[in-house]
Amino acid sequence: MTGFSQNAADLFFSEYIEGSGNNKYLEIFNGTGADVDLADYEVLLFSNGSATPSDNKAVFPAETILADGAVFIIKNADAALYADDALASTVTYFNGDDALALRKISTDSYVDIIGKIGERVNWTDGEHSTLNKTLVRKPHIVQGVSTNPATGFQTLVEEWNVFPQDHADDLGQHTFTPPGPAGTLSDFFIQKDDVPVTTLSTGEEVTFVWTAVDVVSIKFQVWNADDLIWEDLEGLTDIDATLGTLPFTVPVYATEGENEKLRIIDTTNPAVSAESQPFNITDVHFAGLNSEIAMFPANNATDIPIDLFGVVDPGEPIITINRVIIAFDEEVQAGSGNITITKTGEPSAIFTFAITDEQVNFDDIAVHVTIPAMLDPNTSYYVTIDPGAITDLAATPNTFDGNVDWTFTTGESDSKMTIADIRNESDAPAHLGEYVHTSGVVTAHSDYGFFLQDGNVSWSGIYVYSTAEKDNVSVGDEITVIAKVGQYSGQAQLTDIYLLQKTNNNQLFEPVMASLPFTNEWEGMLITVENVSYTGEPLSYGEYEITDGTNTGLVDDLLFAYTPATDEAFTAITGILYESFGALKLEPRTAEDIVSVTTNLEDDKNTPDAFISNPVFDQLNIRFPQTIKEVSIVNLVGSKVSQQVVADSHTYLSVSHLPKGVYLVHITTIDGNVTVSKILKQ
Repeated sequence: MTGFSQNAADLFFSEYIEGSGNNKYLEIFNGTGADVDLADYEVLLFSNGSATPSDNKAVFPAETILADGAVFIIKNADAALYADDALASTVTYFNGDDALALRKISTDSYVDIIGKIGERVNWTDGEHSTLNKTLVRKPHIVQGVSTNPATGFQTLVEEWNVFPQDHADDLGQHTFTPPGPAGTLSDFFIQKDDVPVTTLSTGEEVTFVWTAVDVVSIKFQVWNADDLIWEDLEGLTDIDATLGTLPFTVPVYATEGENEKLRIIDTTNPAVSAESQPFNITDVHFAGLNSEIAMFPANNATDIPIDLFGVVDPGEPIITINRVIIAFDEEVQAGSGNITITKTGEPSAIFTFAITDEQVNFDDIAVHVTIPAMLDPNTSYYVTIDPGAITDLAATPNTFDGNVDWTFTTGESDSKMTIADIRNESDAPAHLGEYVHTSGVVTAHSDYGFFLQDGNVSWSGIYVYSTAEKDNVSVGDEITVIAKVGQYSGQAQLTDIYLLQKTNNNQLFEPVMASLPFTNEWEGMLITVENVSYTGEPLSYGEYEITDGTNTGLVDDLLFAYTPATDEAFTAITGILYESFGALKLEPRTAEDIVSVTTNLEDDKNTPDAFISNPVFDQLNIRFPQTIKEVSIVNLVGSKVSQQVVADSHTYLSVSHLPKGVYLVHITTIDGNVTVSKILKQ
């Protein structure tokens, strides 16, 4: 397509497909009005929140000319949604939380960005998402995102149309209908009482004034001097340009500052804009309590278990939260005055804290008040903040006009629940966003947390996200926690945890025998699948596919990396079942969790004359080239379950008493040498 009413500023991404399996595609469009040599461009992948590009990038063959109005498609080598020509590249090893950039080499600049470089999140806004969706650039867009956003994928809804996963009908073409001749925006200023002003106060009512010619819709943006970018003003992104004026109230939480700037831009042609004169903001209002960030407990909350304030066993505090959390709409600091907690109906407070006491701690927009004793069950309380006790950070600090009070009512003393109660026997956990009290045994670590399990029946496992606590617990620790229930990328999890109690060296639960396909009831738990094989399907990010001949499942490298051989068969694979990006994946913890069919002493080059029966039913048959001193059998959680003194090179060992599963056989010779082999007890 040529002869557009307005040319694109440069190349840009016109389509993004984050499809099932390896169905990953990127499409680049040229609407510049001239042919473009792609040798001057490259596509970069920023994996897992990295601020630097990975080695997986797309470079274009020499003299690859992209004609005006044409598209160029990049695909995963194993993608199967589009049959025509496309460049196979590992830059398509992206997931929904990975940023992508189209870089112009000659200017060392980005001409388009998908997501935000340096941020790891599945960017989502309503139905729009970079996870499991196809995104197609809207026809009127004439340029890409050339500056990395301060936060999030800010143009996701504004610039992209969304389609279901694996939608590929638009690949190979791009509809480009840019705006007609550019309009103009001018004479943009701020006034009060019909007089232009350059000093504003928080909470003040002003009017925006502008002149628009041949512009239909505008949006308002404020200059972020820290990140050197323009950011949209919430609620002011689609304003009728013909109005010419718009009343506006300066937010009470606005930050005090000098030489601030606003601008208006044409929503269909960002090249058309007008800036206001610089202005100053004076903070004269205290924003007050935050209406969106929940306090703990929330105002008018009822039936709050008192052990969410502090755990008692028996009658004595162990390690307690004993904390009330107050959240504000802006950063706060200590003023002068008290915070009190009073039983409803009582004449005097039961706890009084000067704002400067060590029990009162400030954390940006939150204040944490540590209470010295347990609260009573089934009792109504109210919290009072004196006027002046807490202020904002303005040059002349602002505070409340009067006392601030809110109430809550406690419940019974024991809120402890099982992990199954939290999991709710469904994909969606119960008590989402609420604090809960639970316990379990640590079964494995990851880079960002650990897995907790309190039984070996279904729904008994959960992931605990805590970079702060992950190194303070070990596999086998039984811990009691209070934490907030969350869900990320489909995985139920606990966050914001308070570690209350820990005992060491506890017995892990035996792995549950599971089957393919994986199901959510075993998510977060230690499981084993038997008699499976590698499908030979190469996947990205350390994943590989296994099958039992009928169904398939994914094995991943979150905890332990393993590359299967072609057509490798497995007697058993043990690991934690984990969900990410909408898929359940088995996560082996160590090499001992993977038992190949070929795992046998007779295949050991160091003991070529050895033999050990595998799999085994009631009796283990061992033949060894040296005299055996002792044979011991250890389960996958490290406990010795059987031992026998031998003094011979051939022996039988009864295993009929052992549950089905994978075990390690330790063979010690009279010379003191030890050989270890894995077996499957059927």
